[in-house]
Amino acid sequence: ASVNPSLNVLFYDLDLGLKEIAKLDEPTLLAFPDATSLSSDNDFYSLFKNALVQCHDLQDRFTILDTYRDVEYDGKDPIASLRSGISLDINYLKYGAVYFPFLETVLKYTYDESKIDVIISNKTRALSNTEPLSVTVKLDTLKASNNALYEKIKARIANLTVTLPPSSTIAGIYATVDANRGVWKAPANVSLNNVTEPTIIINDQYQDGLNQDPVAGKSINAIRKFTGKGTMVWGSRTLAGNDNEWR
Repeated sequence: ASVNPSLNVLFYDLDLGLKEIAKLDEPTLLAFPDATSLSSDNDFYSLFKNALVQCHDLQDRFTILDTYRDVEYDGKDPIASLRSGISLDINYLKYGAVYFPFLETVLKYTYDESKIDVIISNKTRALSNTEPLSVTVKLDTLKASNNALYEKIKARIANLTVTLPPSSTIAGIYATVDANRGVWKAPANVSLNNVTEPTIIINDQYQDGLNQDPVAGKSINAIRKFTGKGTMVWGSRTLAGNDNEWR
């Protein structure tokens, strides 16, 4: 299968940014919400392993991790894949925490109309007709030629909301809890703003499997939806799930 070269560029850009931020003393949290767009989970795990190594070496920062996907992909379970992909010992794992699943938000898409392709199908074309089965036009050019269709497409796009990996939201939770309660308060049992629900509904039994990894001890923090409470961060474990001091 062909690989989009721009996604390989994304890995090098993110890894380069990681190297540059190592030179600064001020950053305390590392997060890579764009990393879920990487072309392979190998690149994804390589990036996060590099981040955890930096946190271990500098000892002044912490990494917030996403899973590569929130559902099965290429025959792989996202939780099991992350646990095998982050192959570091406990001295590195205590510098990171993983959150699962992704989040359905109320946020709308912003976009450049000149870069949006609209495919118009010619469903009534006769078999002998030389007209193409479909034509592709940019959204901005459609406004002049077919304003009614342009407005219909704009309305459909406006109804779409953004699904995000949780790391950027969790970074905000860390900052909010630290500012309002203090660094001694775990960033858990906290509601998420602008989030309608997690992409996967997690129950107690499911969460038990996230909390405890019988093989490597790598804990995953659940984000759960509760009636009357909304969507909440429901875990505060580091990846070092087998370490009594840093769990």
